[in-house]
Amino acid sequence: MEFCPKCGSLLVPKRNAKAKGIVLRCPSCGYEKKAEKNIAERYQIKERIEHKPSELPVIITEETLATAPTEHVVCPKCGHNMAYVIEVPTIDEEQDTIVTFYRCKKCGYSWREV
Repeated sequence: MEFCPKCGSLLVPKRNAKAKGIVLRCPSCGYEKKAEKNIAERYQIKERIEHKPSELPVIITEETLATAPTEHVVCPKCGHNMAYVIEVPTIDEEQDTIVTFYRCKKCGYSWREV
């Protein structure tokens, strides 16, 4: 594995017609470096990780918060007593549950309850 000297991201091997071979490219900043000849042996996918729908992250956007209701609940970080409430149903093979996410109106800290 090699890392980008500009931003520190992992360099990913890509085929490049101009370089007539494989280059290592940074997905963050676009830095490119010509790869060594034995690069195919070093960069092989040995295991593929698949995530279940219940493991996927929940992203709370400003648009979601604009329409989210508020509730009197104490923030565990700052102690403020008002938070946005977002309920998300989970897809679980064993049982259907709803996860309640809270975001403090004062400090922005997020936490959840099942």
